[in-house]
Amino acid sequence: MALPIRIDYYTDPLCSWCYAMEETLDRIKSTFGARIDIHYRMFPLYEELLEVMSPLRLWTIADRWVVVSKKTRVPIDNRLWFEDPPQSAWLPCVAVKAAEHVDKEKAEEFLKLLRVAAMTQRKNIAKKDVQLELAQKAGLDLLKFQEMLGREELLDEVVQDVREGEKQGVEVRPTLIFTNAQGDRVTVAGLRSFPLFEQAIQALDAE
Repeated sequence: MALPIRIDYYTDPLCSWCYAMEETLDRIKSTFGARIDIHYRMFPLYEELLEVMSPLRLWTIADRWVVVSKKTRVPIDNRLWFEDPPQSAWLPCVAVKAAEHVDKEKAEEFLKLLRVAAMTQRKNIAKKDVQLELAQKAGLDLLKFQEMLGREELLDEVVQDVREGEKQGVEVRPTLIFTNAQGDRVTVAGLRSFPLFEQAIQALDAE
């Protein structure tokens, strides 16, 4: 049996473009199933949002969410950035890493719930209580998840993802890097339609 196509998906739970891609990602997973193996790579935009951004800059992010929503026709509520803006884009990424150490499959659902909470429910997903609520909803073992959240090495894992992404030339979110068993590679940067991802997988699968 041929080895599955590896997909390194560079993303950020607070990225509106990545949220808009959820439907396409679900279609990729349902279409190709065991023929693909997705690895989620955290690629956060800012470490300390409230320290590096003025209120005006935060509103710029809010405006960007509106633009993404209009272009993709995916409903996104930008009021999070006016009411309770996340203090860090890194904290949700660390939470995803914690979830992966507990249960990789349920961590995928946790990541999706983080996006939904931020983009449609105006929840500050950098807060621990929100992360715990969503971890429980995803079916993760809460005691194990809490224990993992406190481990400093998780931040190092996010840093490693960022460094590897930069090494691979990743500049935008989402970026998907497809690699087959022979080491042949196709990179798809930005939100694209399903047929382009389908072509990338089929081309690598045929080699």
